[in-house]
Amino acid sequence: MWLAIEFWFKKPAIEKMFVISAVAEKSAVKNQRKNVLNQIFSLREQVEDLHDYLDLLEARARNKGKRTFTTEEARKQLGLA
Repeated sequence: MWLAIEFWFKKPAIEKMFVISAVAEKSAVKNQRKNVLNQIFSLREQVEDLHDYLDLLEARARNKGKRTFTTEEARKQLGLA
């Protein structure tokens, strides 16, 4: 441990700055990667929601003009009421 500390203090200032900069850059890249992955996850959820909405619109178009049921009527027919 002490050898590592002694080695660090004997390094020129420019080398220390490079090491510190590299560590900070690695942390920044890690944070940026995490942000990008979160955005991708969010976009996937939005696409899934849009697909669900498209399914709903297609079903409404197919059933246009047909008789509709209230929630209570549907429950009775399914034996859930």
